[in-house]
Amino acid sequence: EVHVPTVKQKPMEVLCEWESRKISAAVLHAPTPSTAAFLLCLETGIRLGEACALRWSDVDFTSGLLHIRRTAYRINYGGRTELVTQAPKTDNSQRTIPLTAKMLSLLRPLRTKPENYILTGSSKPMEPRTLQYRFQRFQVTLNISIRNYHVLRHSFATRCIERGMDAKTLSEILGHANVKTTLQMYTHPSMQAKRRLLEAASAMSGIA
Repeated sequence: EVHVPTVKQKPMEVLCEWESRKISAAVLHAPTPSTAAFLLCLETGIRLGEACALRWSDVDFTSGLLHIRRTAYRINYGGRTELVTQAPKTDNSQRTIPLTAKMLSLLRPLRTKPENYILTGSSKPMEPRTLQYRFQRFQVTLNISIRNYHVLRHSFATRCIERGMDAKTLSEILGHANVKTTLQMYTHPSMQAKRRLLEAASAMSGIA
């Protein structure tokens, strides 16, 4: 007989299309490992910790595939913290994502030894907070509103839904445990999508 309170989901922030294009153009103009990670997340939806844990061996340039095998995060034990990389908690999070020709062309000149982490070029991964901070500074230089790093993942998923990608495919790319999670988070149309649909409906009805 206990009445469970309703959990209100916070509105999900996404980049508008001109902001996404602005980020893409800036990265392609002067790519660095960090900025390349921004575009990689915007075009594949990988998580912050997954980006920090990527090694060059995870990128198959021949087949054009990205293998997500681990994630980086900071753990707290005995009053101390340590940055670690481990396999994702669920089997679904370990996945393979196709890369576009644009993304492969961007990454190819930046690659170093296969065992090196992409973002640091060394045997040590990047601290997720560092990449988060760099993304905030990057937004400032582009004169766009500062948002959390996860806006890249949310924007990718939202655009995929708007362009007709089925939920099952998107769920596998994002590494969700099940399709239900994807449907709950990303099937709500954006205001831009609503406007386009209403404009299309208006044109079909002959309303001036």
